[in-house]
Order: sequence, then structure tokens, then C-alpha cells
Amino acid sequence: IWAIIIPFIWIGAYMVFGGINSIARAYQIIFPISFFILILCYVLSIRIFDVNHLRPVLSEGLMPVIRGLKSTVLVFTGCEVVMVITAFMQHPEHAIKAMLTGIAIPMILYILTVVMVIGGLSIDSVITSTWPTIDLVRSLEITGFFFERFEFPLLVIWMMQMFCIFSSFYFNAALGISQVFKIRLVPVIFGLMPVIFITAMIPVRINDVFAVGDVIGRMGILLFFLLSVLLSVVLIIRKKVLKQNV
Repeated sequence: IWAIIIPFIWIGAYMVFGGINSIARAYQIIFPISFFILILCYVLSIRIFDVNHLRPVLSEGLMPVIRGLKSTVLVFTGCEVVMVITAFMQHPEHAIKAMLTGIAIPMILYILTVVMVIGGLSIDSVITSTWPTIDLVRSLEITGFFFERFEFPLLVIWMMQMFCIFSSFYFNAALGISQVFKIRLVPVIFGLMPVIFITAMIPVRINDVFAVGDVIGRMGILLFFLLSVLLSVVLIIRKKVLKQNV
């Protein structure tokens, strides 16, 4: 696994050296490719989609749905990235609109994914599967097409998306440490590399990975709300009490 992690970290560090512009350019390239492949997989899965697999809807009420939300927390962590990106925006007044749009797109895609996966595989198969979306794509096979099995392009874009997420957090961490402790950015980037590698090597089994993911998800949501509340309080004090133009 280290043979994958080390190049991943080095390439991510190389992109972080380029700053926010390099990361944004990578996003502009990867997003349309990912979106196209996902939509293509959804369209092809219509052939095995059975609406009866989705029934009955909310047969046990809302509480099972609410309890199940904790497993999806990790998906929406990282919203605090917007707080850093806002400082680099040419029009920061559009930050709220951009953030809501950025959250809405994955939310719609994830809802669509859940519907298509359950409709294609049935709830019993989804419960016993570790990666149900990949299992759904594996069931798709088009003879004579460029990709007869679609799990390969899906896994490729999945890795690309993970690389983008990693680069964003890497940049945020390096920039934050650099500005808080008044250290040059380059030594911070190099200093974080062994920390990231050691942290990535701690989980041994797949259950350990899921456990770490749950912890990161809870911490991310907690920090996001704490930062939002604290920054909102600071903004109110500066505008209402100190009468500062911010």
C-alpha cells in the first residue's frame, strides 16, 4: 500500500506547490469527466432498474433514515474549504452562492446514486455489500463497447476525485499552519508529508479505515459548525458593536 500512498503524497505536494490556481485547474478538468461517467453509468443502469426495489418508501418511519444519516456525514465534510477559497475569490460576495451550489451538486448525485443502486440491486444486496455502487457498475456489461466493464473508468475517476480532495485539504493544512505560526509555506508542505504518510498507514484492516472515516466525519462536521458560529459572532461584533466596515 505504501507504493501507492507515497506517489499520491508526492504528486499532491507538487500540485500544492502550484497554489490554489493549479488545484482549481485540476478540478476544472476532472469534474466534467467524473460527471459524464457517473451519468453514463446511471443511464446504463436503467436496464436493470426495478422500482419495486424501492418500495415501500419510509415503511418504518423517519427515524431509521435519521439514524442512517451518521454514516453519510463523511461525504459532506470539507465544507470548510470554502472559508479558505473565499480569500482567493475575485468576487467574494458570490461565496455563499458558490458554496450552496457546490454542496447541492454532490447531494443530488448521492441521492441519485442511492436510488439507482437500490433500484438496480435491491436493498438486501446493498446491505451486504461494502461498495454497492461498484457492484452496480460491475453488473453493467455492453458487448463491443470501448469499455465492456464500467468499473474501471469508475474507479479511475474515483481515484481522481480522492486526489483532488486530498490536495485541497493538504493545501488548507499547509496554508493554515504557515500563516498561524509565521512559517514559510514550502517547509510546511514538506513537513506534513511524513505526518500524512504515517497517519495513512495506521489503519490496517478495512474496518479500521471505516472507523477512522467515521471519526474524521464527526470531527469535520463539529469543526465546521464551531467555526461557522465563532466567525459569525466575530462578524456581528465587528459590524454591530465596533461599527467596522467588513
